[in-house]
Amino acid sequence: MKKAVSKKLWTIGLLILAVIALVEFQKFMKARCATCTDGRCASPAWKIIDAQQLPLPDGATSVHQGAPLPRLIDFGAGKCVNCKMMNVVLDELRAEYGEQIDIRFVDVWENEEAGKTYSIKLIPTQIFLDAGGKELFRHEGFISKEDILKKWAELGINFISNE
Repeated sequence: MKKAVSKKLWTIGLLILAVIALVEFQKFMKARCATCTDGRCASPAWKIIDAQQLPLPDGATSVHQGAPLPRLIDFGAGKCVNCKMMNVVLDELRAEYGEQIDIRFVDVWENEEAGKTYSIKLIPTQIFLDAGGKELFRHEGFISKEDILKKWAELGINFISNE
């Protein structure tokens, strides 16, 4: 009988700790996200992003004038190792598909406001946008050229190599 009561007390104690941990975790997450209100996160997924306002990478020029293109915006930092690896991938994509896609890079260490505006929590983060600027997909961390092209294909956009 004593074991059964002890076991019930342990179970109740663990449940209470789990509830407290969940509440504290929710408070922590809400405090991290400046766009969250009333426990709901106002994620920028619905926002239209004006990529024309975001800078081109050093030395890059916009080769397309006219009709809007699908866009890939990479949020990172110049001194981040994974971000440097992403720059290689983005340069390859620019060289091979540059007339079909607008590729931008934003250094969130130099432009903290852009990171906050687009709720960037981890770098590198890539945001895939349609030609109208609507966010279609978001990826956090390094992503290979092949996986980027595969994701575009999944989104219904296929590119033809210039090479």
